[in-house]
Amino acid sequence: MVYADGDVRGFEMFARYDDVDTVVAVLRLRSGVLGVLSGGRHNPRGYDIRMELVGSRDAVAVGLSDRTPIRPLDSDGLTMRDGWDSFLDRFEQAYRDELRHFVRVAAGHEASGCTARDGLEAMRIAEAAARSLAERRPVALDEISAEGAGGGGTIEARAR
Repeated sequence: MVYADGDVRGFEMFARYDDVDTVVAVLRLRSGVLGVLSGGRHNPRGYDIRMELVGSRDAVAVGLSDRTPIRPLDSDGLTMRDGWDSFLDRFEQAYRDELRHFVRVAAGHEASGCTARDGLEAMRIAEAAARSLAERRPVALDEISAEGAGGGGTIEARAR
């Protein structure tokens, strides 16, 4: 199940295209585990992308550094540098590594860690989130067929 909500909170150009600049989503996985995502198209402190996983046995974070564009309010000892200027700046090494791996997979030297099924399921989740946002209701993944994901569904309907 996916429930998504969003709004335009600073960039009216997105409203003209029936889009949002700020979004949240709640996902319930088959096992019952809940996932919460949030996103925004702008952070005045720099390019921001990070992930935190909080579970019953541990909490971990990915993408945190002294350049993460956040301003701690409760810590005098934490000093943050300027944030990343762009996604190219933020992910330069990751893009290089990804391209290197892609070439090795294409040449048959390595197997891909991602399958076509992985891509299809990611598209179904994205389609469910888009439908949830448009219809303002939770959407079950079984409402999104594998054949219809990304092809003529909610995303295109919202663009009209």
